[in-house]
Amino acid sequence: MSPLAEEIYGVLRRLPAQSPRPRITYGALIEQLPRGYHGIDPNSHVLRQALGEIVDLCRVRELPVLAAIVVSAATGRPGHGYYGKAHPQAVTEDEKRQAWEEELEEVIQQQFYPSSLD
Repeated sequence: MSPLAEEIYGVLRRLPAQSPRPRITYGALIEQLPRGYHGIDPNSHVLRQALGEIVDLCRVRELPVLAAIVVSAATGRPGHGYYGKAHPQAVTEDEKRQAWEEELEEVIQQQFYPSSLD
């Protein structure tokens, strides 16, 4: 796992146990990372790639995809990159919304995530 993905996972893994409806915006996520990452653009490829690593490792570990709790401040839903990585079979907006809502509910039910996905 890349260092950025590890840092992101460290922030995200605690949120389901702290809130009944966990969500964090891309911007707020970046703000919670160590200072060296604060210049990352919320729409950047590097952030999308790190979140994609978390998607892949959650799938390998048979865990609900924790990246489902990262949402856009404007829409309250994940960005386009999330759907292509986590739910490539979802094509229409309704299918994407439904796949995300189901994944989010699984994350909420899971609550506990291991200290590392490696």
